[in-house]
Amino acid sequence: MASEPRKTTTIKVDKDLHRELKIKAAKEDRKLEEVVEEALRKSLEKSN
Repeated sequence: MASEPRKTTTIKVDKDLHRELKIKAAKEDRKLEEVVEEALRKSLEKSN
């Protein structure tokens, strides 16, 4: 997926959710954007 064109977006999330996402990213040695993108993709897959 890294070779796909990327778009930048700004979202506002609850501060506790942001902290949880950052912790998950750190534990998995991943970037915050990777964790958020994965969560968004999984959410979209469930809705289809």
